[in-house]
Amino acid sequence: MRRWFIKNWLVVLGFLMISVNVSAPLAAETLEIKTLDKAPPSLTIMYSIRPLALIGREVVGDYAEHLTLLPPGITPHDYVLKISDIGRLKQAEVIVWMGPDIEPYLDKIISRLATNKKQIKVINVSDVNQVPGIKLLTIKKTIGHQHEEDGASDLSTASYDPHLWLSPANARVIADALTKKIEYINPAFQKGMESKLKLFSEKMNFINIKDSDLNYKPYVVYHNAFIYLENYLKIKNSGAITDNHHSKAGLRHIVNMAEKINSENIACMISPLTFDRKLVKKVFGENQFCLSRVDLMADESKENGIYSDYLALFIQDLKACIEYQ
Repeated sequence: MRRWFIKNWLVVLGFLMISVNVSAPLAAETLEIKTLDKAPPSLTIMYSIRPLALIGREVVGDYAEHLTLLPPGITPHDYVLKISDIGRLKQAEVIVWMGPDIEPYLDKIISRLATNKKQIKVINVSDVNQVPGIKLLTIKKTIGHQHEEDGASDLSTASYDPHLWLSPANARVIADALTKKIEYINPAFQKGMESKLKLFSEKMNFINIKDSDLNYKPYVVYHNAFIYLENYLKIKNSGAITDNHHSKAGLRHIVNMAEKINSENIACMISPLTFDRKLVKKVFGENQFCLSRVDLMADESKENGIYSDYLALFIQDLKACIEYQ
């Protein structure tokens, strides 16, 4: 009986050893396949701001790692370049930025990197030579601010509206310039990105068709940050409470805006996520109005968010305030 038990136990043990030897290569092969599927992207793109990253993520996708220099809640107006930022910029193969007029703190370091490190490719989205077809809309300051009423006037100063990504047409040409740059670096990506770019262009065309000829009621904006999208949708605001976050509207302008709101029965204001509530209260007084806060800098977009979703939500929030129901 004991011999029979030992003999059968050895048979079972031998079978188990054979099973392990046969299955081990299969397990290793399976593990290797999974590892290949999760291989990291072969290049890194650094975007100065989140809206540009949304465009890149949609048309380049998993062919690259997408990083953003400025953290959420910070605008180029407020940013101070840190030493750690320079190290991050050096790790990128492609840098996409707004240009020296809007982001002067990046001008010297990007020029230096582009000269010293030939493998770094740079795209200045406000440069028509680097992004053919980009449209920059000029705005003229017409709002009297506190310092102007004290004697120093700059009412005749003209400047470009920096929020160029709010134009779907601009987003399309930025996407085209970026994909061409990536295809130049790695031609193997060309077919996949051409498919993504075609789909992106179709989405932008659909936005134009779907949201054209809006039947909208009079509205004001907190400041003139939406000109590109207004131009694209063929709508126009009735006035801006201030030119930008850093300019304090003068008393004369506040009074004029309050009179306009009362006389035209304006009951809608479009604003970025942050604004001066006390200033808005002065302008609207006791009047009831609809406030639509839009995510201008894509601060609330998800880490894997894409531009077409961001713009669709932006337009939805805007229409909720201005469109006749």
